Amino acid sequence: MSLCFSISTKTSSALLLLNMALSLKTPTYPLHCPLAKMKKVASWTAEDVSDWLSKEGIPEYIEALRQMDGPALLRLTEADFQKPPLSLVSCDGGQQLLERLETLRIENHIEAHKNGHANWARRWTT
Repeated sequence: MSLCFSISTKTSSALLLLNMALSLKTPTYPLHCPLAKMKKVASWTAEDVSDWLSKEGIPEYIEALRQMDGPALLRLTEADFQKPPLSLVSCDGGQQLLERLETLRIENHIEAHKNGHANWARRWTT
């Protein structure tokens, strides 16, 4: 299964990632896929956040988020886009970035809990 394609809706993204989590398999990604080399968001530096924004096609947020690391990025909410500096970046109220953040949160959750879920499943199936 490859996640190197654009999904236009949050629902489709969530369903795809939930399906991947339920399969209890570690996904494999083609080498050209950014997820192939993605480290855990919790350890992202501000530079990693900037790189992610560029790869996601929303570089307009790089300046506004220049000092934000991975954990801080995951904590962003819709309210943060109602005040400067984020309110000055986009006329869509941050919806494009918020959708990508939701996908990132789901991926991060799956990655963080992958081994725990797999171990739980093994206990109950053996």
